[in-house]
Amino acid sequence: MNASVVCSLKRPGADLRKSAEGLGDRYIFSYKPNPAALAAETWDPVTVRKGLREAVQIARGCVLEIIMKDTHTCRHQPQRIWDWVRIAKEVAGEGA
Repeated sequence: MNASVVCSLKRPGADLRKSAEGLGDRYIFSYKPNPAALAAETWDPVTVRKGLREAVQIARGCVLEIIMKDTHTCRHQPQRIWDWVRIAKEVAGEGA
């Protein structure tokens, strides 16, 4: 691994493709998905999986870390967080 600097992308609407191309394997691509899925009225693990898969596919060839941040509520359903972690692990394993 040739990663020497951590670059964080948290800006809403950040262009993941352009970022991945620019970072390559020279930096750590710190991907922080939008936490709104955990706070939505209805928990939708299919959409969560789809979004994570897209990010992992785009970042192929990068040194990728996925961090869920700024989670202020899960609508009193902590299972959503556990499900999100399980899905993220599965998707990361698929992309490895």
